[in-house]
Parts: sequence; C-alpha cells; structure tokens
Amino acid sequence: MSARRVTATEFARNLSSMLNEVRYKETSLEVWRGNEPVARVIPAQPLPGFPIERLNAFVSSLPGLSARDAEAFLRDLDEIDRTVSETDDAWAS
Repeated sequence: MSARRVTATEFARNLSSMLNEVRYKETSLEVWRGNEPVARVIPAQPLPGFPIERLNAFVSSLPGLSARDAEAFLRDLDEIDRTVSETDDAWAS
C-alpha cells in the first residue's frame, strides 16, 4: 500500500479531515517536513479481544453450579466479606 505524501503544514491545517480519510478510506499518509519524512499515519488495526456482543452467548454457554456448589460459593464469599476489612481493600481510594 502506497502512502499519500503531505506536508506537515497541510497535515496540521487539515488534521480532522485527514484522520477521517485514514479511518474511513483506509488511506495511509506520509507527513513530510522539508525534504524528509517525519511521520506515517496508517489505518488502525482492530483491537484484539472478545467482542462484547458475544458476551451474553458466552456466559450462557458456561456450565452452571449445582445447588450445593452455589451454596458453598456464597458461604465462601460471605467469609471473605467478613475477614477483609476496609483498610485491606486495594481498590479503596
């Protein structure tokens, strides 16, 4: 893929439209200052990870706990809640 050459001044003056061109037209830009390239702006690649729209289906596919295991899990959570003081809370600000 070849990049379109633009001056740094042109890039600065038209930043928003140029970023739109990169994103929506998947154009690459090569930004030049004088006689040398200073930057390349290329379309971003999709972020890795699990798509949020598939989360409900994923959670639904997980095996459920038996009644006995669910009760034991709740007892464990209650025990943790009783033994951890607020000063031990790593998330407290």
